[in-house]
Amino acid sequence: MLVKTINLNPEKIIELTNVVNEMCEMCLLENETNAGLWLLQPKPFFDNKCAIDLINENKLDKVLDLLTLIERGEADLWEV
Repeated sequence: MLVKTINLNPEKIIELTNVVNEMCEMCLLENETNAGLWLLQPKPFFDNKCAIDLINENKLDKVLDLLTLIERGEADLWEV
């Protein structure tokens, strides 16, 4: 099992919670383990950063943009 420490600015906990809730509402994840994997996986759409990095950098809008594209079927959850 791969274990990675999440470094999250404590002021960003609500934003992180909102992203996870949005992912759950969109039925994007089979289980909660996948949420952690998705949030920590670097993506080309995020300039090879992970969603957690963008949340810490006050770039939540970019994470939400990607979720919108995924919801519309214009991007793949794991391949962007």
